[in-house]
Amino acid sequence: MLSCVWFVMLKRSWETAALNCIASEMRENFDAQITIYTQGGIEGLEKLNAFSWLSLRPIEKGLIILGKSKLWHLWSYADEAPSWWSIIRTRARTMHTKLINEGIWRGHPSVMAHALAENGETVIPPGFESMIESNVKWLPNADKLYLENGNMSDAMLGAYASLNGTSVVAPHTAILDEILGSGGYLRKAANDMETNLNNKVTITQGESSVNGNNTQDEVHVSSSGIASYARRNIQEKFQPVESAKKLALIYHRILGEKG
Repeated sequence: MLSCVWFVMLKRSWETAALNCIASEMRENFDAQITIYTQGGIEGLEKLNAFSWLSLRPIEKGLIILGKSKLWHLWSYADEAPSWWSIIRTRARTMHTKLINEGIWRGHPSVMAHALAENGETVIPPGFESMIESNVKWLPNADKLYLENGNMSDAMLGAYASLNGTSVVAPHTAILDEILGSGGYLRKAANDMETNLNNKVTITQGESSVNGNNTQDEVHVSSSGIASYARRNIQEKFQPVESAKKLALIYHRILGEKG
């Protein structure tokens, strides 16, 4: 059985929801035992029996750190890590996945988008499932969602919004092009937070613009078509089972095993 301990430093609910999809698939379809500890709360990971590191007694923490687990996976924003991570690295194989490719690596380097793979890092694509439960409070309850930065965290929130029918308005970034598709969001200027989604949108050769003047291969769609475009891209390219398959393969390689 493939076994790995996850230490999750990601805090936003849509980020942990994406991890939940991957871990669930690994457990169900790849005979993997994934033990999850978080730096903070466990919202979005409750079904996986995740534990908050803050809830454990010092003796429990020590036993876990010095335990027999051969593989640990750190999920963080950049190069942050718990103070005891160096102990883990002296006795176990480690993998490190960042949402922002900055700073040093604290394990086998990996990112969640090809747009972030600057120096041959492994790409573990996020997996998404539509979240239609009424108690998902972080999903936007509106026709449009404005994203400020277009970074990896924004792309993950935008993916969930699109799957649930909300159109995304955001600055143009390579990460959003990859996750939502180049026609899967309405591009706004850096200083334009009031783009009117009631306007028609022009999609030309995979790109979208408001009231565009493009004349070649144009297809006019309403703003609701933006979410549909993104949803198709996500469902075709970011299935949780494919993410889990890629991650299981990398785990076997890190451990020197045949996957």
